[in-house]
Amino acid sequence: MVEGRLYRDSRAAGSGTIHYLEASGVRTLRGISAESRGKLLVFSRGKLIFPRGSRLVFILREPARLNGFDKGIISAEVDKDSCSISALPQFRIKIINSLQNRLDSLSPHSAALLEALLVGSRPGLNQGLNERFRRTGISHLLALSGLHLAVLAAGVITLLGRFVPLPAARRIVILLLPLYLYITGPQPSLIRAAVMFCLFTLGSGSLRRLPVPLILIYSYIGMLLYQPQLIQDQGFCFSFAALGGILFLSPSITRMFARIFPLLPFTAAAALGVSAAAYCATLPLTIQYYGATNPVGVIASLLLTPPIWLFLSAGIIFLLFPWGQVLTLVWKYLFFYLYELIDAVSAVFLVFPGLKLNDKLASNVFLLVSLVFFFLLLYSWYRKNK
Repeated sequence: MVEGRLYRDSRAAGSGTIHYLEASGVRTLRGISAESRGKLLVFSRGKLIFPRGSRLVFILREPARLNGFDKGIISAEVDKDSCSISALPQFRIKIINSLQNRLDSLSPHSAALLEALLVGSRPGLNQGLNERFRRTGISHLLALSGLHLAVLAAGVITLLGRFVPLPAARRIVILLLPLYLYITGPQPSLIRAAVMFCLFTLGSGSLRRLPVPLILIYSYIGMLLYQPQLIQDQGFCFSFAALGGILFLSPSITRMFARIFPLLPFTAAAALGVSAAAYCATLPLTIQYYGATNPVGVIASLLLTPPIWLFLSAGIIFLLFPWGQVLTLVWKYLFFYLYELIDAVSAVFLVFPGLKLNDKLASNVFLLVSLVFFFLLLYSWYRKNK
């Protein structure tokens, strides 16, 4: 038998369930136990969904497969008599179930997209939409990030601001942040956004006068000192790279677009500059992790960010207040057409195949692009200080 704690929610897979177990020990049916640590995937028959944090015991049907904890999936059965779910995971599941009950009044695709944007749960998300976003290089729009936290915080602050002063509303949001992070899971991009929000809200006057890039660097160093293994987390790297590119590169890129296209409104040039800066900053990581890139993602991100924002903002309003049967039907059609718009726009960019690289070429391009990006950062810093 293998025992441990789930580090992610279980999810349905075919006729059974996949469990994400962080093992703490093994023992035989005779009671002989030993410590054995590592992460593994366990497949069990039947639909037995357990929340993150649950302590489970699995009875292995094939003991020989214990040799490779981090290799493949182990087939086992849940020992139901030994399951232990503490109060916090149960409370978290109740909140998610309540959210899902509210979303049941929407169409299935709209409900799945809104659930993914709010709490990061993506099993029900349309796989065609998910694949189109991935191939276009804009899957970050569907993943929880600082953008989603900013929309959520702004909505709650606006609501609370009608009853309490804005500084007090911001502090209430800070008190609610740990609950939200517990519900969604400790995702590095959300933690980064939460840390920066807290620094701005609770910081002294001297801290608030610090440049935003410097606060970003402090957050980056602080998170790595607290948890060094985050340097291997893709979400952590992409989150800081994208925001760093926006802060350091977008002003220069915006001015470049304004000079090249003098008839282009400055707001359009700024939006294009932000999208291009995020793409350029994450390009080395995209090549390193996926061996492919699609420059059309700059335009796709620019066009799809506003409807994603609108979809998420409307979802917050829909969930915060009770609505009658007629208004709920109006909301259902609004989310349906917004989803169709997002789906149609993402499908347009599939005609652009992008660029795929083999492993050796990807490594060389990664090194070259990283050097170019480094010198662009130095040049941007030099121009700003000059």
